[in-house]
Amino acid sequence: MRKYYLAYALFILPALVFALVSNRGGPSFTAVQWVFALVFLLGFGFTTYLAAYPYPRQTFSFILMYAGVNLIIYYFFYMSVFGTAAYVFLRDYGGALSYVPLGVLVDALNDSVQNAEVYVILTAALSMLVGYFAALVKRRVKPYPYSPKIGWKL
Repeated sequence: MRKYYLAYALFILPALVFALVSNRGGPSFTAVQWVFALVFLLGFGFTTYLAAYPYPRQTFSFILMYAGVNLIIYYFFYMSVFGTAAYVFLRDYGGALSYVPLGVLVDALNDSVQNAEVYVILTAALSMLVGYFAALVKRRVKPYPYSPKIGWKL
């Protein structure tokens, strides 16, 4: 399962670095941010698909842990006092695995909904769940050869 954590990091890092560096705005930066956000979401889904085929239980617990930890970080971000060191740290680095790399999605949702970060975190978790269920279907059709199990047990 450790090699899949590295794959998750490889999909997170380019989007995170570009989101932290490109605060200038402009149409060219926004277009590149959308590309990185799409790569981030598709990469999470694909990596989850790859990890869930041999390790379905561990991958499902990882998805739940990812969503839970990021929602707790989001909660502490909005409970912190504006302008304090905790607020600045959580704004810039707290959501480094969820809503900071998908900042362009947060900006797009901010106009229409409150708490856009929650929707972005759940979108990332949903892309992981799609990959997870695709791997379960593949595992059902073509069982894992090193641990064949017939059935829907997770």
